[in-house]
Amino acid sequence: MQTFFLRLSFLLFFAWSWFLTAPQALAGIISFTSSPSNINNGQITGFVWSTTGNSGAKLNLSCLRGVQYFYDNGSPITCGTDLLDLATNGAMSVQIINTNTIVSTIQATLSPKNADGSGYESATQTASVTIQPASTVITDFTATPGDVEGGNTVTYAWTTKYVDGVNMTFSCAEGIKIHNTADNAMVTCGQYIFPSKIEAGGQRIFKFENSAAVGSKVVTISLIPAMSDGTYDASRGKTLDVTVRPAPIKVPHITIISPPALLLTSGGTTSITWAGTNVAGVNFVFPCQFGVSVTTLLDASTTLPCGSYAFMANQPDSTTTLSFIFKNTSSARATVLMKIVPFLTNGTYDPASGVERVIDILPVGVSVPVPLSANPVPVSIPNPFAPPLSSGTASVFKYTFTRPLSYGVINDVDVRALQQILVLEGFFSGSATGNFYRQTETAVKAFQTKYGIQALGNVGPATRAKLNAFYGGTSTVPPLGTTLPPASSALSHTFLRALSFGMAGDADVVALQKILQNEGVYSGPISGNFFTLTRSAVKAFQTKYGIQALGNVGPATRAKLNALYGSH
Repeated sequence: MQTFFLRLSFLLFFAWSWFLTAPQALAGIISFTSSPSNINNGQITGFVWSTTGNSGAKLNLSCLRGVQYFYDNGSPITCGTDLLDLATNGAMSVQIINTNTIVSTIQATLSPKNADGSGYESATQTASVTIQPASTVITDFTATPGDVEGGNTVTYAWTTKYVDGVNMTFSCAEGIKIHNTADNAMVTCGQYIFPSKIEAGGQRIFKFENSAAVGSKVVTISLIPAMSDGTYDASRGKTLDVTVRPAPIKVPHITIISPPALLLTSGGTTSITWAGTNVAGVNFVFPCQFGVSVTTLLDASTTLPCGSYAFMANQPDSTTTLSFIFKNTSSARATVLMKIVPFLTNGTYDPASGVERVIDILPVGVSVPVPLSANPVPVSIPNPFAPPLSSGTASVFKYTFTRPLSYGVINDVDVRALQQILVLEGFFSGSATGNFYRQTETAVKAFQTKYGIQALGNVGPATRAKLNAFYGGTSTVPPLGTTLPPASSALSHTFLRALSFGMAGDADVVALQKILQNEGVYSGPISGNFFTLTRSAVKAFQTKYGIQALGNVGPATRAKLNALYGSH
């Protein structure tokens, strides 16, 4: 009996030991499928599996350029990463995006987990899914406006799907410069604008400049989707063309706000105030004349160069005042043509758009003559603010204009008559001083606008013709400082003495200048000053009537003047 129990114990021990050391059943995959296995872009496929002898499974979706995975709730799935601790028998729905231009096929790999949970078996199964390409990834791309003038902006806006970013490129075009308004950085054409992808949906604003010598230019912008692997797929991009027209020409203009004096003694100072439009600055040019030198009040010891630009650094384009000192060491009066030349934004000067002012410089020791009337008497006109005259309306005031009148003319009989007419027209409320300054210029512009003449503010041929059509007739305007008579009378004066160069503030010279003006040989101011212009006009008068052209009023010239204009 004892032997029996010993043998039974031995058999039980042997059986238990065999059970403990016997090999365990291996985990296995019964089936693993995808359904459907051929889908359109963006559709969902299901992975279904059945395993045996294990404690779970894991799934891995292969990485392929342009392919993205999502759970059925929209959360992304990272490719090439194991999805762990799945059920032994289960299923998973996966949305697959294919942003490529061709059909793409991916592989899903299922691996079972050991029964004791210690690891995954090397025995795996795969299931493939074929995905058709997306028909489009950029759903909208616009440019507003599509035709732009240089110096203006274009707004680009876009929306996409299936991609998480885009980039842009601009084509190259002659004379075209493009700036990103976000940071004003210049865009390099033919390259990606941004160092990395930007948002998949948004907008950007760019400023275009066109400096091309000829016509409009077309610029193409390409919007290129960014792929999941960090590359760009130009084949899925979209393009837009924008026409960039040249900016309108901005005409440079210099306005003289406060003109310089027209007559100076040697060593005298005069100031000029100006402002520029569409310019980057101004410079001055003074002619080279014997005995004449120019300095500034800021640096009276440095003589400005003549015949070239006076300043090394351009003067400001904004409202600025500069004072000059003129010296004339010659023995004769010098006429200086001062020119202000605009400096343009392209780095060049534009002399054709400059403005000029004439300044007469007396020689050393000669003083500026006193004007005929320091306090001009206003012209007496009945009801000066009566309604303006219209075409065809008779006027009690008659005057014929024979020469141009412009800003800066002073002590002038023609200007005085012009001012009287502008009062009648309702455009001028100042005194008829004979000085053509800002108020007179503004009134002339109003007259020109009323009668359809280009409003330049000076009396040119068209304005003179209109004035003479309404007011033309013979009239004698007495010396400045007296009231103009209401009716016309003949020009008359008897000369009793010689007149010659250098006389100033002289009533006989006033009468002489009026006669010379009437003869059509003098267009200067009626100043009573016998200087260069008057002497030249006297020579022209003498030549006209066969008198030796000496330029002074001697016996022969006086006799002719009295024969034509003397009181009888």
